[in-house]
Amino acid sequence: MKFITTEKGITLVSVVVTVIVLLIIAGVTVFIVINGGILDKATDALIKYSKAEVEEKVSNMINIYTMEKIDRDDIDFIQFMKENLNVEMQKNEEDNTYSFLMGKYRVILTENSIINIDEFSLSVDKEYDSVEKMKKDKSLKSGEFVHTKGYYSEDLGGSAYYRIISNHPCYNVNAMHKYGRLHLPVAPKCNIQCNYCDRRFDCVNESRPGVTSKVLKPTEAFEITKKILTTSPHITVIGIAGPGDPLYNKETFETLDLINLKYPNINLCISTNGLLLKDKINQLLNYNLKTITVTVNSIDSLILNNIISYVFYNNKKYYGTEASSLLIKNQIEGIKKAIDNNIIIKINTVYIPSINDKHIIEISKYMQSIGVYIMNIIPLIPQSKFNFIQKPNMNDINNIRLQCSKYIKQMNHCKQCRADACGYL
Repeated sequence: MKFITTEKGITLVSVVVTVIVLLIIAGVTVFIVINGGILDKATDALIKYSKAEVEEKVSNMINIYTMEKIDRDDIDFIQFMKENLNVEMQKNEEDNTYSFLMGKYRVILTENSIINIDEFSLSVDKEYDSVEKMKKDKSLKSGEFVHTKGYYSEDLGGSAYYRIISNHPCYNVNAMHKYGRLHLPVAPKCNIQCNYCDRRFDCVNESRPGVTSKVLKPTEAFEITKKILTTSPHITVIGIAGPGDPLYNKETFETLDLINLKYPNINLCISTNGLLLKDKINQLLNYNLKTITVTVNSIDSLILNNIISYVFYNNKKYYGTEASSLLIKNQIEGIKKAIDNNIIIKINTVYIPSINDKHIIEISKYMQSIGVYIMNIIPLIPQSKFNFIQKPNMNDINNIRLQCSKYIKQMNHCKQCRADACGYL
């Protein structure tokens, strides 16, 4: 995915149909960051590939990759194609194929050959003649897909698709000092037990997930929301992040019903362990909910078995690898269903020394392959059953974030918020 940031703080996520460029037109600057670099030739926006050209370029890269793999066993196919074709590739774990977009074509391939090349199409919420006109539309909401016929002006030509994430401080670092969030602690019950989680204690100086001074009833949360939105116009996101798991509490949906009725355009957000995401996704689609955070600490059941004590699902308590396998399965299925419904996914991964620290890169690779937008690696807070583990230092965290950034965008500004947090990050 590619990022476009304007001087007005609006961030757009491109889902890519064509190459986009740095434009400086009429004194307005648009920065377009592509894989860490900036293209500065406006003519690049006019590049169009024929199907034959796409096939030739991809075939050549597959041949080069095959030759390099003879000398380098550790070469990564996704990273190789990303660096050489400037594409964002996803892997389908079910049939071991890959796909990416190049020009107006979608390419499906394996590491050895091209399977199919067809024209790409995407249903959109709105369509504009240019990016300039899109920027002037004040009704755009986070999570919407829009299409522009021209890159910046109508005369430049070409077309591009964008994903709007304008004012969510967790998904857009440029928004963190301009926009704020309100967390409503209406969900006390949890359906899994993580070995690092302890929700029993609270003091006003304690800032960590799972902590709240009071669990609110839905009506209380609604009244607080009305008061906050009246007095604090910078609050653009209403989130439910606990203190338990939101999807395991009916109060979550009662609260969302009240808020959605009164404020249909406010950005709603959920943070969940993902166990019930696949079961609740259709219900969540009834709201203006465009972003979901899922805590994913492992995609290996043996590793996850050391992180959780049990899982409670469909009125049954599961233990051991049966529990960890069930959680991983449900998380992946739920994430895929959410992405299929155009919901932007962030994953939180707790860095736990000697438990999952050597596994986090694999998590980042897989999550990128299924379409997750951003990853947030946070340090363990030693407590509960993990109170004997030393907290990782920021050098460890920054190093793993840097390694994972090769595969998926990283959130580097997380404050590990309370379940009743309010204001800027």
